Amino acid sequence: MSSSTESLKKDKPSVPKNYYFIEHEVAPKILEWQKFYEKQKDIENYLEKSICPDPEDEFPIELSDLQIEELKKQLNTAITEAKPTLDYIMTETYKIIKGVIFRAEFHKKERFDTCFQIAVEACIKALPRFNP
Repeated sequence: MSSSTESLKKDKPSVPKNYYFIEHEVAPKILEWQKFYEKQKDIENYLEKSICPDPEDEFPIELSDLQIEELKKQLNTAITEAKPTLDYIMTETYKIIKGVIFRAEFHKKERFDTCFQIAVEACIKALPRFNP
């Protein structure tokens, strides 16, 4: 075996037995994504309160069109910044989903596509609540 091949094997951490991804690499990415998600939710809630104020609110939020546009730009920026992290997380999550579907043989009882779609939706909904 050549030395370059050996060094590649040493550099790339191996996935632990019976796991589909390396948790200590993925968990920090999920926590990073959660920060983007919270920022997005805060901006969306602030925009919603300014556009559709609560009639019982003592001090309604009044924003100019310029401020609303700036908040929308911040929201788009937060979404754009979060996309690569979410892509990485979902790529790793797909490995788990496929492994579980085939190991539990769910694909024999239900179509693989159906199982996969349900699992992906459940994982996406669970991402904001993830706590390592």
